[in-house]
Amino acid sequence: MFIVQRQGRLFTAVDWRTNTACLLVPDAASMPYIERAAPLKLLMSHWLGMQARYLVHAAAVGNANGGVLIFGHGGAGKSTAALSCLNAGLGYAADDHCLVSLDDSPWVHSIYCTGKLAVEDLGRFPSLLPGAELVDRPDEEKAVFIFDRFPAVSVSRSFPLRAILLARITGGVRTGLRRISSAEAFRVVASSCAWHFPSMRSRALGCFNALVRQLPAYVLELGSDFDSTPDAIRELLDQTLDEKGMGDGRKAD
Repeated sequence: MFIVQRQGRLFTAVDWRTNTACLLVPDAASMPYIERAAPLKLLMSHWLGMQARYLVHAAAVGNANGGVLIFGHGGAGKSTAALSCLNAGLGYAADDHCLVSLDDSPWVHSIYCTGKLAVEDLGRFPSLLPGAELVDRPDEEKAVFIFDRFPAVSVSRSFPLRAILLARITGGVRTGLRRISSAEAFRVVASSCAWHFPSMRSRALGCFNALVRQLPAYVLELGSDFDSTPDAIRELLDQTLDEKGMGDGRKAD
């Protein structure tokens, strides 16, 4: 039995023998606003980790050629990059948390139909505003999007992975890509994600190590021209498809 209690506001229990979990809160309104974008994250990370599906702190976007993971610390621009891709017609699986699996080849899977964006950036995405949940938002928190309540947005279920991107904001105008080593990518992925798995950290790190060895990694050098970000990612996906070929045996959803 795995039990977590947070200051008398949240009680979680898991019985691994029966795959049964309970989450108790005083009332729904007591759940922190930002957790609406990633409900049951603690429970899901532990249970899915037991199934060799690892929760990663990353955005995921793509197209029929496959997808990319976008990593970055808070403020690095990964949410803005992911929502720019969504706005430009690319497939969107996540902007903050998603699942990765290796099996025969690396895949990314959507787990939440949500997104987050700094309030000062909302004006840049007017078409997404109907999906924003702004009621009860604390001043310091990002705006949360609940996309399954917004029919104009279709969240993609999964992509075969083609590359790993590390988001960094630059002083330039257009977004570009710079190739980096698998070792540099592993340092970022491991530090960003391993804390999700305190009970199985070695297995998660093994998955992330295999991930960076199988996929090319780049710094996504974000410019002020939002339209250039999806263009750079489309070009990368076309390039990696030419180099790799589909060969996954499944279609992206």
